[in-house]
Amino acid sequence: MTLFESGEQYARQGIHDEFGGRRQHGISPCGNSPYVFLFTGGSGEDHGYQDEFKDDGTVIYTGEGREGDMTYDQGNKAILQHQSDGRQLHLFKMLGKGMVEYVGQYEYVDHFEQQLPDTNKNLRRGIRFVLAPVSNEMGEDGPFGTETSLNEVELYERAKAASSSEPATTTSVTETHRRASEVREYALAWADGTCQGCNQPAPFETSNGDP
Repeated sequence: MTLFESGEQYARQGIHDEFGGRRQHGISPCGNSPYVFLFTGGSGEDHGYQDEFKDDGTVIYTGEGREGDMTYDQGNKAILQHQSDGRQLHLFKMLGKGMVEYVGQYEYVDHFEQQLPDTNKNLRRGIRFVLAPVSNEMGEDGPFGTETSLNEVELYERAKAASSSEPATTTSVTETHRRASEVREYALAWADGTCQGCNQPAPFETSNGDP
C-alpha cells in the first residue's frame, strides 16, 4: 500500500496529525511512526537552504540549521541514520497556504559539506545530503541506464572497479552516487536476503518487498 501518491497535494497539518513530527521544520522525524518527512521550497532559500533536483533522479538536500555551522544532530542525524533506524524518508515540496506536494520516497546515499549562507547571509559550513529515489521511476533500465538484472560476477566486477577508483570530489555528486549504488547493488545480491550481522532474514524491506 502506497503511503502517499506522487504529485498529489496534502495539507501539512493533516500529515502531522496522523503521523506526528515537527510541524515547522524542514526535516521532521516522526516519534511514533517509522518516517522522516523532508520539506523543500517555500521560504527555505531565505535561510540558505539550496536544494537541487538532478537529472539522474537524485536530490541534493540541504541539512537543517539556520545560523552558524550545521551540525550532525537532530534532523540531520535522522537522515544519516534513517536506514539503521528502520525509517523511511519521504520528500514534499512546499506550495504555500499549508499545502505540500508529495515528491516521493528517497534514501540516503552520501553527504558532503559546502560553504552556504545562513539566515543572516554569513557563510558557514552547510551539510548537503545526496538522496536517491527508492522506487525505480526512471524506466526499466534504472536511473543510470544500466540493466538491473546483472549476474553476481558482473556486479562484483563493477563494485570492485567503482570502489577502487579515486574518491569523488564535492563537485561530482553524480559520480559519488554511481559508486555507492554499484557497491550497494553487489552487497545486496551477495547477502541474498540475509543479515550479515546476525545471519537472520533481513529485517528491512524496500517498498517493493525486496530485502
